[in-house]
Amino acid sequence: MKIIKRFISFIIVLLCLFSFMHLSTNAKEVTTKTDDGKYYYTTVKEDVVKVSESTTWIENTGKTVNGDQLNHVFVADFKKNENIKIATWAISDGTNYGFARTELKKIAEDYEKNNPGWIVLAGVNADQYYPKYGTQRGVDGSAQYYPQTYYPLTSNGDNWFVINPYGSPNNVVGFKNDKSDNQLVYGNRSVAGFYMHLYDKDRNYLGKYLIDDLNLDTLGENQTTVLSPVATGDKQYSTVTKESNNGFYVVENADLAFASNSKTFSYSDNNCFFGKGTINKIYSQSCYLRAGQFAIETTNAELKEILKKGMYVKCQYEYDEGFAGIEEASGYHTIQRSNGKDNNVANSYNSRPYPRSIFGCDNEGKVYLITCSGSNSSPTKGMWAQESNALCKYYGITDAFQADGGGSVTAVVRDQDGNIQYAMASIEGSYRYILTGLFIVMKVPEAIIEVDDYNASEVKFDIDMSKVTEDYDKAYLKIENGEGYKEYKEISTGELVIDKLNADTEYTYQLAFKFKGSDEYVDTLLKSSFKTDKEFAKLKKVSLIEESDKYIITIEIDDTEKVMSQIGIVLDGRYHRATLKDSVGTIELSKDTIGIINFDIRMECNFQNKTKLKEFKDLSIDANLDLYVEYIESRMEAFLKEVLG
Repeated sequence: MKIIKRFISFIIVLLCLFSFMHLSTNAKEVTTKTDDGKYYYTTVKEDVVKVSESTTWIENTGKTVNGDQLNHVFVADFKKNENIKIATWAISDGTNYGFARTELKKIAEDYEKNNPGWIVLAGVNADQYYPKYGTQRGVDGSAQYYPQTYYPLTSNGDNWFVINPYGSPNNVVGFKNDKSDNQLVYGNRSVAGFYMHLYDKDRNYLGKYLIDDLNLDTLGENQTTVLSPVATGDKQYSTVTKESNNGFYVVENADLAFASNSKTFSYSDNNCFFGKGTINKIYSQSCYLRAGQFAIETTNAELKEILKKGMYVKCQYEYDEGFAGIEEASGYHTIQRSNGKDNNVANSYNSRPYPRSIFGCDNEGKVYLITCSGSNSSPTKGMWAQESNALCKYYGITDAFQADGGGSVTAVVRDQDGNIQYAMASIEGSYRYILTGLFIVMKVPEAIIEVDDYNASEVKFDIDMSKVTEDYDKAYLKIENGEGYKEYKEISTGELVIDKLNADTEYTYQLAFKFKGSDEYVDTLLKSSFKTDKEFAKLKKVSLIEESDKYIITIEIDDTEKVMSQIGIVLDGRYHRATLKDSVGTIELSKDTIGIINFDIRMECNFQNKTKLKEFKDLSIDANLDLYVEYIESRMEAFLKEVLG
């Protein structure tokens, strides 16, 4: 029976082995104050857990003027040799023209599903969001396009939200995700324009072209518009019908076609749209579009010459040059600290104890994601905004931004078994449905290692390294049992057998590398495991006792591990089960043969919910011919006496 345990090895830890390690508990009290000296935060204890070589999780227990406080601090160090980044994400609502709110854990899991090769190490809730339809635009969380973020959002270089319902591209922070000392880009932004990026059918980049506006009625010379339905009411979208001799390049089933702002509503003077997908239809004079579709209409002769069926196109609003190269960006509510100084954050939202979500950076290349726990029903009440500034100062955070607070405050972390779990209790008794997450994510090598089978002393792996792109010299499988045994076996695509293992022992295994110019093993992040079988029962003795009408075959076994479930013999293709008592089994066979009795012994043992078989084949016992003939003659005499009287 083939036993499959499949795991995908994850990102390389270039300096030392990681095993979701609890590093230390710091119990020294330290008080930090705000710049004006009016507010403070006292750190009483820190529990530090290493999530990866680059990422640390700190549970900070402390005191504020209101009493005890618990904060979760995730630190991403971009100077370490891991391929990490800060990523934003929102989950689809099941269509290709909208988003949905759900728990942060599900957002993290959806990120991994839609970004193969990346895993989430830790994360917190991100920007505020509009949860319902209406015209208040922030006062009560309503807007005509919902759910959507209060402020801009960029994910994987896709500008999903740029111009917010107030018509502004501000309140957005870009993440450099490089090895620079300061990881964040922020400040008032402007919109550089609406652009179309073109790719051929193989996704080779062809160029960038200006789009004049969304849903233009008429086009002048060298103008381009994108046509796509916009919201008309509560979850209702228009259709677009248009006739023109300019022709239409249609994306009927877009990956995403989403208007987050439009001039169709009286409060807005701005359109905002994101769409990408493959051009699959070209119409010369008319088109009809439903939600989730978009089309390009142009009078630009150069663009008309380029556009073809099968091309991939991305249309989005873009920021000014100051945001060049930024592929991940998220909004914020207030700037808590900038350039190492506290900002004035005193307002009704901030000047009270409140659960808070904060992100920021120091000047050494680290990014911090922080949640301040609290609720009215728990001893931890949350923090004033100024107190959270004091917490930021404790960690040397020079630039800090407050995201969504209150019941939305949530944190997740990847545990030692490779699962995404909540790092903190829910604020409201259950985890609130939110819109966006802010995550520390890591690139992973796509090696596939399968445990094909194992027994008490050896294991067989199937290995596929064909998709691994890391520039390594040699690849290894590290296997250890926690009892002093550790070995690195060089691997490539194919089969690997490791023998001389201990019975009934759990082994962990993980991918490792040696890089060119180095003799050190570099272990990957996550482990998997298997447990060897117990020792199989041993066959000690087989004997035969002959009686007048039957043979009794006795099988003695050595079953010290008590794993035997069944034993028997196979005679002439028929299985005879033995009755086991004190490791001795007996089988009675009628006397229908003489001379050599040929048989097999089949032993069945149970291990970890699976059955293992072992057969001792081509065994034989010499039956007594004389006794058998004597028995037949006696039976014949009795028969004749009965028949003949």
